[in-house]
Amino acid sequence: MLGIPEKLYEQASSLGFICQTESDQHFIRPAKGRGSWYLTYQHRYWVLIVNNVPQMNLRYEEVLKFLEHFAMGRSFSSRPQSSAKTIA
Repeated sequence: MLGIPEKLYEQASSLGFICQTESDQHFIRPAKGRGSWYLTYQHRYWVLIVNNVPQMNLRYEEVLKFLEHFAMGRSFSSRPQSSAKTIA
């Protein structure tokens, strides 16, 4: 698999993600309707793409954590509620 850990594809697939290789490029995508992001492998790193805009480079371990987090129903686009009080 051109240096891509097959184990990551296996783990991503087991979490419900779609793993594809097209024209020597590797992709991990959420199931249909689950998000407007995907991961692609470029130059030793996975790149997180959101709405077709590259966001950050991730290492293998970071990708796995991201996928596990997302698979548990958490969305990285959800904003945490602030505990700060509003000053009137």
